Amino acid sequence: MLSFGKREDEQASINLTSLIDVIFILLIFFMISTQFKSSHMQLELPTLRDGSSQESGNPLVISVDKDQNIFLGDRIVALSDLNILLGNMRSEPLEQSLVLDCHREIPIEFVLELMGEVKNAGYPNIIFRHNKTDN
Repeated sequence: MLSFGKREDEQASINLTSLIDVIFILLIFFMISTQFKSSHMQLELPTLRDGSSQESGNPLVISVDKDQNIFLGDRIVALSDLNILLGNMRSEPLEQSLVLDCHREIPIEFVLELMGEVKNAGYPNIIFRHNKTDN
């Protein structure tokens, strides 16, 4: 006859290999998905109600068109000459403002280089102007 009793040498066990694989895949999923979480910064930009200018006095205006031509007043100047020209035009209280009017398609690297030249010439106050029309 057949014996249906329990064998003493066999113990009940749970195979943990598949459980470890699932936990590892979940860990990788959550590590990757947290990398794509983006953070946003709220900026409150100043606006003009009546369209009038905020510049005080008679500020100096530097304009840059979409071809990266720099205009100091009505003259085209090179970026390398800008520091010297601005230094000669500077009035002695250093509170004089300079208005920087750049086309919106100008690369940010060019704008930063232009800002560096302006600050080196002694103009610490730079005002950015944005026109709704393209130059």
